[in-house]
Amino acid sequence: MDEVIAWATFAGAWLLVAGPLYQGSVELNELDLDREGIQGKAAAVQAAQARPSAWWWLLPPVMYVPRRRWNKALRQAMLAQLTETQCEQLASFQSKATGWFTVAAGHPAGRGGYLAHRSALRLARVAILAAGRGDAGRGGPHHRGPDDERRTHATSAPPSSDRPGASRQHSG
Repeated sequence: MDEVIAWATFAGAWLLVAGPLYQGSVELNELDLDREGIQGKAAAVQAAQARPSAWWWLLPPVMYVPRRRWNKALRQAMLAQLTETQCEQLASFQSKATGWFTVAAGHPAGRGGYLAHRSALRLARVAILAAGRGDAGRGGPHHRGPDDERRTHATSAPPSSDRPGASRQHSG
């Protein structure tokens, strides 16, 4: 049963990521966007910009600075070449892509995230246990606890003597 729960948890967690990614890709493909015009202008600007030297990769932390400056200059040059309509389309595309990626990453509205999904998965596990056994998986009629196994294997000691505080007599 634990293996089934583990696989169901895995499948559920995977669907929590794959579902929004798929829906986002469908929605972004249906978006009215002048892809050819934007890509053509971006390629022309990128060809005109000189990339940082590959020698900077010998010191990767240092490469961060020229690469960041190059990306910023490239972005500004691309946006300067685009029409107002293309800029609006690109902004809408980026906004929707970021939103779907955020949902797929498990950060609903910036809160909860991974921990919220872990709590949901724990709740789902309890629901599966309750549905499969008629209880929450602890102490119900179908549950054999560690005390039951000790009783079966014990030969001389009474079952209540191995539990702490069990030696007290209850007066009723």
